[in-house]
Amino acid sequence: MGTFAKLFGVYGAMATEAVEGFLNLVLKPNMKIDELAKLYSDKIDNIILAEQSNKLKYVGGTLNINYLNAGAFDMSYELFFQDENKEWVKKEAKSKPQKIEYLAKEAQAELAKEKKISFEIDPPKDKKPTKNEAGTQEQKVRKILTDD
Repeated sequence: MGTFAKLFGVYGAMATEAVEGFLNLVLKPNMKIDELAKLYSDKIDNIILAEQSNKLKYVGGTLNINYLNAGAFDMSYELFFQDENKEWVKKEAKSKPQKIEYLAKEAQAELAKEKKISFEIDPPKDKKPTKNEAGTQEQKVRKILTDD
C-alpha cells in the first residue's frame, strides 16, 4: 500500500487521482481568498463525482483555508456522503503547506486575522439539479460567515 493510501485510506483509482489533484495544485501569485476557493472547487467537484461513481450520495461539505503561521497556510476539505444503506461517510484531505506569499496582501491579512476561512461546497454542476437544488447551482462555493 502506497504512502497516499496509508494517509488517506483506500479510494477507487478515480477518487485517488482526484484527491491527488487537490493535494498537488500549483498556485499563482497574488491570489485573493475567493480566487483560491474557486481554483480548488473544480478539484473538489472531481472528487465528489468520483465518489458518486462509487455509489455514494453527496450531502455537503466545506473547503477550508487554514492559517499555519506568518509564512504558510494550507487547504483542507471535509465532504459528507451517504452510502446505499444511508450510513454516513466522511472524506477529508489536507494539502501540503503553501507559502503565504502566493496570497495577495489583503488575503494574507484576512487569513492571519481569521485563522480559518471556510466555504460551503455545493454539488458539482455536472449533475442535473432537482427542483430543491436549482437555486444553489449558480455558486459552487460560498463563504461561511462567522461572528467571531
